[in-house]
Amino acid sequence: MNAPSRRWRAAAIALAGLLVATALGTWFVHNFELREVRTRTAVSPQARRNPFLAAERFLQDLGVDARSVQGRERLRDLPPSTDTLLVNNTTVALNPERREQLLAWLHDGGHLLVTASREWNAAAGAADPFLDPFGVRLHRLEEHPGSTPSEPIGIEFDGYPRAVHVAFDPRRFLEDAGEQAVAGAAGVHGYHLLQYAAGEGLLTVMSDNAFLRNGQIAEHDHALYLALLSGAEQGDTVWLLYDTGMPSLGALLWQHASLALASAALLLLAWAWSRARRFGPACDEPRGARRSLLEHLDAVGHYAWRNDRAVHLGADSRARVLNNWRRRHPGLASAGAERQPAWIAEHARLPAGAVRAALLDEDAGSEREFIARCATLQRLAVSAQAPRSTGSYPDG
Repeated sequence: MNAPSRRWRAAAIALAGLLVATALGTWFVHNFELREVRTRTAVSPQARRNPFLAAERFLQDLGVDARSVQGRERLRDLPPSTDTLLVNNTTVALNPERREQLLAWLHDGGHLLVTASREWNAAAGAADPFLDPFGVRLHRLEEHPGSTPSEPIGIEFDGYPRAVHVAFDPRRFLEDAGEQAVAGAAGVHGYHLLQYAAGEGLLTVMSDNAFLRNGQIAEHDHALYLALLSGAEQGDTVWLLYDTGMPSLGALLWQHASLALASAALLLLAWAWSRARRFGPACDEPRGARRSLLEHLDAVGHYAWRNDRAVHLGADSRARVLNNWRRRHPGLASAGAERQPAWIAEHARLPAGAVRAALLDEDAGSEREFIARCATLQRLAVSAQAPRSTGSYPDG
């Protein structure tokens, strides 16, 4: 095949491939379309822990340096007075020294946003040591069946063209007892927001902050309200303090002594490993030395003597010896039991008293007497194997 033929064949294959690709592309475009699908995923652990996470990211998207923090460190080490500090709860837990420092930070130009958490107690005449001097009083309505949240209220901001709508909790409202507030947002029963001038700074008190949390920040104008309320500009920082609780002892130790805790854990592991490790082969279980037969017999004898002074043991021996004598001397069977010991003693050539005690007496007075009777029975057992006597037997 020459070169022109090969070129025409390659061009035909390329053209066919292009036509197939064009046909497949046309079919795909006519049968598929690009759509955006939103799926709801589980709440992340970070969002469950931080209720201001959505607010923080919203402010960051606006170009504001927003940071959410936990613990009381930010209240002890206050930020620059140009920053804004939003505290999830009120500052009741602060000691007098910390409250004075926070008030001084306010007078230097700081902006503090807090939520009143303690209801006003008329009997005690106090509720919040930090907010009471400003005349802020929190009231709560009695809940009753069928109550529904009120409609969002409109709040005007200077320089903003329209009212911002925010849905506060209608069961909680504030009272400006000292009439020192410079601005406020009123609801049906009272104020939901009060602002006080403190030197060069500004104190903003809210009846509740549920509208700033993750679940409600996207409703109504809540996110816009937060941006306008913070008044943050480029270069300023908005601190969102979402938990002012005292951290646990373990958290404090890990924060301030993590190296010491890690060293202690390694030391504990090394000690446990050293205690669990075995050096050398396992020792065989020691076996006790076997006792001799005499030791066993001696133990059995002592046991029998402690139980019944060896009465049963002696009875068995006496019966065996008498049976042997009667089998060798059948005439003894007709003799009385009282006369048999005398006849046996005469033919065995043993003392009659000893034979009588060994064959008839059941209880031995002492161990020595028992041993003597056993020795007599042993001699009688040997004598019973002697040839039969041809003499006369005792009468029955």
